[in-house]
Amino acid sequence: MGKFLVFSILVLCTSSWADDVFEYEDCGASDKTIFFESLDVSPLPVPFPGVVKTSGRIMVTDTIPDNAIVDLKLTRIIKFITDIPIPLPCISGFGSCKYDLCKLMLGNKERICGYFPEGVPCECPILPNTYEGEDEPMSLPDVGSFLSMLAAGRYKVEGRIRDVNTDKELGCIKLKATLTSSGFR
Repeated sequence: MGKFLVFSILVLCTSSWADDVFEYEDCGASDKTIFFESLDVSPLPVPFPGVVKTSGRIMVTDTIPDNAIVDLKLTRIIKFITDIPIPLPCISGFGSCKYDLCKLMLGNKERICGYFPEGVPCECPILPNTYEGEDEPMSLPDVGSFLSMLAAGRYKVEGRIRDVNTDKELGCIKLKATLTSSGFR
């Protein structure tokens, strides 16, 4: 009975914490190429699975080369008396991994190309321009009710975009978001 009570308290403390959070920060260096000027997501909390609308404005001041990578760090924030950050490792190409920016873009054209200005090709290399969209729909995949319930919670994400040849950081963004599942509503 004692173990069940401790488990129940842990579940209540971690799963009932549901701040409707979405925040972003441009964390790039002063000599960056990519400027994250605005970013918004609705509805909040972010439904997983589900469809969200994204709005944003990104200014690119120099060509982003074909060999750019995104070094992604994912952290799950568990609430138990205080915030406990749990880094999520790279497992089978998902999580805190290094991703090829162009492959990511090519695999997600339906989510990304709406931000490209008319006449600018949605391909790599990414040309200098201002990329913006308003209420662009983005589908978050259905991974099954059990996994989506496990995924529900608060997250911090940091993405650093780098040129592989020069190791120059081209841009950086930090996000805080709350994901929700139908199992937690």
